[in-house]
Amino acid sequence: MSHPRPPLLQVAPQSATSSVRLSHLREAFLALIRAAEKLEEHFQLSLAADITHAVFGAICSSYEVFIAIEKPHITRLLPYSKSLRTSMLWLAYHCFKVICLALSCGAAKDEARRTGVILRRLPVLPPCLSGEVDAFLRVTSQEAQLNFTAAGFIEIDRRFLVSALAVVITYLVVIGQSVTDW
Repeated sequence: MSHPRPPLLQVAPQSATSSVRLSHLREAFLALIRAAEKLEEHFQLSLAADITHAVFGAICSSYEVFIAIEKPHITRLLPYSKSLRTSMLWLAYHCFKVICLALSCGAAKDEARRTGVILRRLPVLPPCLSGEVDAFLRVTSQEAQLNFTAAGFIEIDRRFLVSALAVVITYLVVIGQSVTDW
């Protein structure tokens, strides 16, 4: 009984595969950089307004939550929300907005940085590709780091979350000290 022969697998030479992958990586990196530049160019003022609105909204909402918990008898004097639930929903909304903006900008920044890491971890390459990889690595190293800013005022990334939280807590402490005097 004869067994059928398994089909032969044709594998392209490693250098051609590596060259194609390197080309795709280069195209993805350049597309990411161009997209970030265009986004920064067109949306920097709206990003600054969104960030400002979200942080101030978080401050106001946390103040309202603080008043509703600490001094429920004066909640009728609050300018916006007179309900603890409504204030907590607004606080959650503003925090969610800051978190989404910071994490998405941070993710894009991490992807640009990861390109250099991928290039440094490439296995030993044929001499014809090592020159291309070295040149591409120099470009990724020399390229200004991918940053998103709120109109140049503050860099938006994961570290911004800590800064925003510090601002909200600081204002809440200051305002809370004035409220306890009532």
